[in-house]
Amino acid sequence: MKSHILAAATTVLVGTAMAGSVQAQDQAVDFDGKRIEMIVPFKAGGATDVYGRFFAGKLSEHLPGNPTVVVSNIPGAGGMPGANQFEARAEADGTTLIAMTVSTQLNWLFEDPAAQFDLKNWRPLILTPQREVALVHTDTGATGPQDIKALQDVELRYADHSVRGLSIFRLLGFDGLGLDVTPVWGVSGGPARIAMERGEITLAFASSAAYRKDYASMVDNGVVTPIFSYGDLDADGNVVRDATFPDLPTYLEVYKEINGKELAGPERALYEMHLQFTGASKSLFLPADTPDAVYDAYVAAIQAILDDPAYAEENARFFGEHRQAVGEQAKANLAQALDLNDELKSHLSGWLKQKYDLDL
Repeated sequence: MKSHILAAATTVLVGTAMAGSVQAQDQAVDFDGKRIEMIVPFKAGGATDVYGRFFAGKLSEHLPGNPTVVVSNIPGAGGMPGANQFEARAEADGTTLIAMTVSTQLNWLFEDPAAQFDLKNWRPLILTPQREVALVHTDTGATGPQDIKALQDVELRYADHSVRGLSIFRLLGFDGLGLDVTPVWGVSGGPARIAMERGEITLAFASSAAYRKDYASMVDNGVVTPIFSYGDLDADGNVVRDATFPDLPTYLEVYKEINGKELAGPERALYEMHLQFTGASKSLFLPADTPDAVYDAYVAAIQAILDDPAYAEENARFFGEHRQAVGEQAKANLAQALDLNDELKSHLSGWLKQKYDLDL
């Protein structure tokens, strides 16, 4: 089925004016002797920090002039202080960039008053996916996707730190399958995983990385079972099965099987928004008003990192089988992810109030 979703791609599509590529950019942009700061709005050693540092040294090798790239950790409050500092003080000359995570983007989308930055004006360089898989505890009686309809008769418990994040999209999706889900807020990460293992929580979502790290052994031991994935995007924008979970149906497949019709309307648009956000699990941005020549030099450097055979093994281990959205593709994908128009916002907030008596 053809999706309206803009596909992520490994190849940056650029105009013929950039056909001269790196050599032409080198003449226009030179960071020789410069110190470039990469802001990471989380503590050292966390997932976003690891992501930023993965690129920092390699950018030094591939940017014109081989500048020094240093990482500055500004942790706290879900990434808000670091993002706000980036907004306030980053010069639009290529000497400051920021590594972001989807939770901080969603804080901005849902108008968290602490988010004093305008994400729509920043210039995305790369969006890195972490697609998701849904799992249930086998105490529910489920052993796989074939049991999803039977789960409609089971009260499921789901945990996360807050509804104002990917959880709102997940809960809407569960509702579309007729599942009775009771959310438990304020529990996430390691405590949520432990609660799932004990059967205190019976429904969870995991990124492909978290699945390998935290849930694969539980699946092998028969404690939990995966029931569907949210899917991935091919190069043409079609929703396809996640290559990490090729035997699992996508949410779209499960929805059609349960409801006898295709997902459509606002629910489809919000599903696509969710998929775009899981496609931007981690990301790099330059500030607003960064000149095109500087932006293009960064895009060329990032694409060179992705294509460099010297990094092939490391890239495969770090990114898995998911496509990276770089440059123009990153701009297009992010624009769709952030397009929570008044109609969709009204639908989402109305559903949330009616279903869970919560405000968006």
